[in-house]
Amino acid sequence: MLQETTALDALSPGREFDARTPGPASDIASGLVGSLRDLGLTPGLLNIGTDVTAGGADIQVWPREILRSEAATEHFLRLIAGPIYDSVPVTLSLKDLGPDDSGIDVLEKFCSSIRSYLGADKSLLSRIGLSLHSHQIPMQAYLLISRTLLGSGPRYVILDSLQMKQHNNRRVQEETERNWSFLWRQRDFENRLLPAYGAGVRTGCPLLGDEAAEAVLPQHGIQVPAGSAWLPIGLNLPHFADDKGQIGWPLLQSALESCIDLGDQLLDVLSWATAPQRNDASLNRRLAVVISGVGDLVRMHGNDPGCLKCLRWVDGIVCRMRKILWDRSHVIARETGLLPSLVRSDPSGGLCDHSHRKNWQQRWHLALASSAVRHRNLLVMSPYSVLPQSGEGTHRFTDLLPILLHADAYAFEGQPCLSDWNIGHFKRFHTRAWAVMQQLSARSIIAAGV
Repeated sequence: MLQETTALDALSPGREFDARTPGPASDIASGLVGSLRDLGLTPGLLNIGTDVTAGGADIQVWPREILRSEAATEHFLRLIAGPIYDSVPVTLSLKDLGPDDSGIDVLEKFCSSIRSYLGADKSLLSRIGLSLHSHQIPMQAYLLISRTLLGSGPRYVILDSLQMKQHNNRRVQEETERNWSFLWRQRDFENRLLPAYGAGVRTGCPLLGDEAAEAVLPQHGIQVPAGSAWLPIGLNLPHFADDKGQIGWPLLQSALESCIDLGDQLLDVLSWATAPQRNDASLNRRLAVVISGVGDLVRMHGNDPGCLKCLRWVDGIVCRMRKILWDRSHVIARETGLLPSLVRSDPSGGLCDHSHRKNWQQRWHLALASSAVRHRNLLVMSPYSVLPQSGEGTHRFTDLLPILLHADAYAFEGQPCLSDWNIGHFKRFHTRAWAVMQQLSARSIIAAGV
């Protein structure tokens, strides 16, 4: 019998955590969630019976390979059916559909196989999100086929340099312009395509490397490494400011530090929908503190979003928040224990020579003392966070996009109303956001003259 599942939506603070099915994990989570909410934070949790999970499942798939045999298709369908029947949202990142019309045929057969397996139950199908790189197949075909066969789940289109740059090849440039026109025309549709283009995930720990973002987390639409496990916690900046947009730093600092403390405790009671997520969770302890409301804060403050002074002011706020988060993770690492993936990264492990191994171990321990953390990632931002939720002239807030350089990962839900924009504003916003995100390793946006 399938377990009854309820959800706590990180984007809907009016919905309460449901602990109607008591158990050790849900009892602990309920108390921690209450503490986070009291601080003005919104954790995104999902209950699976007596177990608790977060974020949803992100799965990378190669449809052509799967469809080559009935056994591979059956194995894949069983893999995704578990979380879907347990009401855990899943985003399937589709790879290598194939060239030209064959890619369209593969997508149709792939979606049809899922629909045949799950039936026409809209509630089940709505838990399936898809992401697909642009230029694989026409966007119109992707949206029409997936909507017709799999219903209303989110549909992401991953934009890369093919979409973001000018091309000398006339055919490629014409396709690029058609894509922008399509994205613009259906920007206000309820079931529109959602652009995403983060491409990478970084860490605040210099002893760990950055990672490619090949999948999309269902909650918040965060681009993440495939199979990774994240606990999203939303933080809306205006909640921590007065009516003139002045941040109350004692309150905000306390919330940020408690976010790390309580989030770290929550990670210890969460279960995960897939085996790769379980492995990733044990190694990387990823928190996603999702910052929103930057544009609203600027509007409350009365600043001109197009002036350098405003950018410096906002940059200072986000930079300070990032430092608070990572400093706290460093403190917890000293008190509770290192991030497990750091322990595995010890470079002396493979050395045979005793003296060399001892020398490297001493260096490694010194590096850990100054740089060790408890979490691999912490700060997540959406390009839409720089836009106010309402009002005129919102396209002028595009000049605040350089603050995205402080993020460890990027989210792509939450597009506000763009009623006073034109297609030029729309294209410029996304291409500028993409350009900022390509500077993933940058640390100071003002010094770099961005």
